[in-house]
Amino acid sequence: MRAETEQGGDMRISSVLVVTVLAAGCALHQSPRPGPREAVIGYEVSKNLDFFYLHMNSEFAFCMHGKVKRGTVYVDRLSVPLITEATSTSVRLKMPLTCPQKDLLGVIHSHPGDAWERCDFSGNDLNDFWHATFLPFDFLYCPDKSVEWNDRYRVNDWHDRSVRAGLIKADNVTAKKK
Repeated sequence: MRAETEQGGDMRISSVLVVTVLAAGCALHQSPRPGPREAVIGYEVSKNLDFFYLHMNSEFAFCMHGKVKRGTVYVDRLSVPLITEATSTSVRLKMPLTCPQKDLLGVIHSHPGDAWERCDFSGNDLNDFWHATFLPFDFLYCPDKSVEWNDRYRVNDWHDRSVRAGLIKADNVTAKKK
């Protein structure tokens, strides 16, 4: 993960691409996949995300805009979706998504403060993204100012494996009861 500096260079931000911990407590590790392997977050986008994370006690969400070029996702602009509810552990957006569709890459949301021990996509996050088939990427802003991200391939793979393992129902993210 990289964030551009004000001078136009870049600085590295460490980021784990994906190890998803499901509600049932099992980890599914990333399989080999096609598509982008790196994301570059623009300087102004990074500064705005830092500001909102620092000043909000609830989850926030923004639409991320940019382009994919030679295996890298470049995010250079944010827009604000219509948020219908936000708490310290969830954020709900009006669907269909109210962000401009031009160069829309996906949505970023936060897991603020101590609400989450680690910065991982929850089962609900992954399920919501799996159902939002029009979005190519999903982003998560983390307490250490890093950004985790998923793409359509990874989430489809997660969903298929979770259904086969009996961890979730085919149409919903529900931990299997014993």
